[in-house]
Amino acid sequence: MKTTEFKEKLKEINLYLVEENVIYPYYSSGRKEQLYITNEDENEVYGVVSKTDVFKFSTNYIDFDDLSIDKKNLLTEALLSYSKTHIEERKVEKKYYLILGCLPKYKGYLNLSTRPTNKHNRGEIFFGCKNSNTYQIEFTQSEIDQFSYLIQNLITTGNLIKVEVQAHNKALTKGYEDNE
Repeated sequence: MKTTEFKEKLKEINLYLVEENVIYPYYSSGRKEQLYITNEDENEVYGVVSKTDVFKFSTNYIDFDDLSIDKKNLLTEALLSYSKTHIEERKVEKKYYLILGCLPKYKGYLNLSTRPTNKHNRGEIFFGCKNSNTYQIEFTQSEIDQFSYLIQNLITTGNLIKVEVQAHNKALTKGYEDNE
């Protein structure tokens, strides 16, 4: 189970994942990286799960005792499923935009048609805006590696710029906040 999937499972039962460094209740000493399961205000803790070791989690918290049986069941199932997932498999593969530098920012995104439309056949590549449900605009490195020699050459020569989606969106948000 990916961390994003785990967060969604928790959200379904109105619980949240918070990243902190704390001491496990079953360790005599030493700090281990783990994730707290909390309420929205982060003032109640229902459990923890290890970020670095598989099969390590705990619900040995007073707040856990206050949950309904159904919620305890759902939380324990989610914790078990997540904790048995190999650490590397929990991570979501980074995604990138491929932006053609010579076009205006809003028109330079590489788009891959995921289904036939009036304008494009399925699998057709073109450059355009980044806000469409019909076209794929975010690509993993393995997907980028499968593109044709022409696309690979554009990336290598710096004409097609690979930008991490999360960093790009964070920069855009920051830019909007600065302009307000």
